[in-house]
Amino acid sequence: MNSFLIRLALRGSRGSLDRLLGIVAGIAIGTTLILLLLGISAGIQRRDVRGAWLTNAQGRQMSSNGKVTLDKSTALIAHSQEHFGDATILRLDIAATPESRVVVPGTPRAPQPGEYLVSPALAHLLKITPRDELADRFGQTQAGVIDQNALGNPNTLAVVVGQETSWVRSRSNPQFIHGFDRRPSELAAIYQTVIIIGAIAMVLPVVVLISIVSQLGAAARNERFATLRLIGASSRQIGALAGMETAIVSAIGAIAGVLLAQAIRPAAASISLSGESFLPSDLALSSLAQLAIILGMTLVSTLAAVIGVLRLGVSPLGAARLIQERKPAAIRLAPLILGLGLIVLAMLVTNHGRANGGFGTPVTIVGFLCSAAGVLAAGPWLTYQASRILARRAESSAGLIAAKRILSAPAATFRAASGLVLAIFMVSFFFGLISAEDPGAILEKPGLLPKNGLAASITGIPYTSERVRRSVAELKKTRGVTSVSVAYRPSDQFLQKRGLPPTIDIVPCSGTAALGLPPCSNKSQYAGFSTDSYVFSSREAVTTITPIDIPSTEATVMKPLLIMVITDGARDSMERARTVMMRTAPSNIPPSTRSEIHGGGGKFIRELALLAYLGAFLSIVIAGCSLAVAAAIAMIDRKRVFGLLRLVGMPISDLRKVVAYEAAAPLASVTIFSAGFGYAVSALLVSALTPNHSVTTPAPAYYAVIGVGLTFAAAVIGSTLQMIRKTTGVSSTRFE
Repeated sequence: MNSFLIRLALRGSRGSLDRLLGIVAGIAIGTTLILLLLGISAGIQRRDVRGAWLTNAQGRQMSSNGKVTLDKSTALIAHSQEHFGDATILRLDIAATPESRVVVPGTPRAPQPGEYLVSPALAHLLKITPRDELADRFGQTQAGVIDQNALGNPNTLAVVVGQETSWVRSRSNPQFIHGFDRRPSELAAIYQTVIIIGAIAMVLPVVVLISIVSQLGAAARNERFATLRLIGASSRQIGALAGMETAIVSAIGAIAGVLLAQAIRPAAASISLSGESFLPSDLALSSLAQLAIILGMTLVSTLAAVIGVLRLGVSPLGAARLIQERKPAAIRLAPLILGLGLIVLAMLVTNHGRANGGFGTPVTIVGFLCSAAGVLAAGPWLTYQASRILARRAESSAGLIAAKRILSAPAATFRAASGLVLAIFMVSFFFGLISAEDPGAILEKPGLLPKNGLAASITGIPYTSERVRRSVAELKKTRGVTSVSVAYRPSDQFLQKRGLPPTIDIVPCSGTAALGLPPCSNKSQYAGFSTDSYVFSSREAVTTITPIDIPSTEATVMKPLLIMVITDGARDSMERARTVMMRTAPSNIPPSTRSEIHGGGGKFIRELALLAYLGAFLSIVIAGCSLAVAAAIAMIDRKRVFGLLRLVGMPISDLRKVVAYEAAAPLASVTIFSAGFGYAVSALLVSALTPNHSVTTPAPAYYAVIGVGLTFAAAVIGSTLQMIRKTTGVSSTRFE
């Protein structure tokens, strides 16, 4: 291609600079989002590899009464989590010989009984927190600080506590190890799947926008391109011209996106996923990967531009001749069906216990890609069906003209609204993910553990009555504690003899009032109630108790089940009580409030809410730009036709009705379908990734976002209607 055509590609016609700058901005934003999303996907694995030793199962699981002999090459460990205010502390209890060669990541040696090692963030927290609120939980001596390179991120709160072998063996999850494994968790694969899907969801609207903007450039320069066609240039050469133009500006935009991603990477690293943020280096992609993304964005944008210009069909005669499109067939629904089928397959694989990170992950990603592409593929078919109905019911010339035009070019008609339709699909998909939270609200009312109460499970740990009494006595002396109660589990024989359910637990009547339970009768010494409902249920309220007389022989053999502490509600009182409970009565389930026990419900989805809202917002913005550009294309492309209609006497009002009908047909026929389909895809995807969750009714914000999108569409269409008088004057009918 000669230098004249290259200058034409770079300069174009009046207003082309703004159009090219718009492409650069769109490509830059799209590239930035893709780089950050892919960086987060890679960062999840990098972060998990560093910190997996604090959470993952490491070796052979042991029963609490299993025999174990430690030597230099072995250790016994147990994982748990504790709470301090709103923060979670990762705890690793370890029993190892003094000369043990088992290396705890980030530490020179395994701590011995009475010693503990902490992360830098926890070390700072210990310095500013009274010892009786936190440090007393771990031991007597802080023996060192864990190296930051062995932790997921700088904000990780972690502690490694040295213990006796018998103590670790009494835990609910003791593990016999020869070393620490750093495999990423299965949850990392789930997050990576969602992030990759998010990257796909971001790039598709950008591609649609580039395609439409490229058509605008061709439409605006139709006469110049027609001149080239008239002197012998082929449609392919015109397409190559548009492709060269787009390739240059796309490459500039992609490079700008790489630089922008590097600039905002530190801020993006603060995003919390799976409860932890990232190191900025976690989000960095290799130079080869960045180059591949630049080339990929340039290639995709160039192909979209070339295809868009070829579809426009520039005529050598300077006018865009109406070309009868092939009637869209029902085969266009195939990508939709394929996408749903693949996601359902991934859901079945997950629900049958196979790891989603192996077979299910690529199937889920391909299924989502097919579903999103299927919305665009099915659009012309749905638009065609809507135009048939419009043609049969048309009662005016405007309706009939619009219907016939849509019947002859359903794909071109739908293409104008394709950006908005895709955006509504994405918004519905994102809000479907956000809605998939645990529906059980944490209630606060009589019959449930109060919000200023703590409960610790001590079942399975051999506690003597004397040890329980000492713990209760020390808790009662703790400042801020108002009440202490212990729930016991009677023997099965006693429950069967009294005809009581096997899940009933016993608490002294003296403690029922403080626990918020109904009072006992005057003659009863004990009350029976369900601790499962009182502490662990998120919705069910316990409003009644069963008075029970416990003989002395049974009272001596009842097993302690829960220690429940009621405080004055102050934060320091809660933490002091928690520390005393951990020190005097270590438990398999650390002392927790009801909100902490149930706080994990829907956490996976809630942590993605920020990304989902961002995706929904950008989808609507990009869709609005696409619709505005498409409206401009429609007016430029058809100004001569509309001018001729005005010349033969058609009123401006009828022309406006034609444009309104043509814009409303694809929106009315595809928008509702797209919204419902996006929500259905999100429901299947949530079931495939997290079988314990399901999507719920859309939040009010969803309807607000959809309303904003449709309002914006109506405003764009309205502005187009106002352009008709100006763009369809007598001069528009002149032929050069």
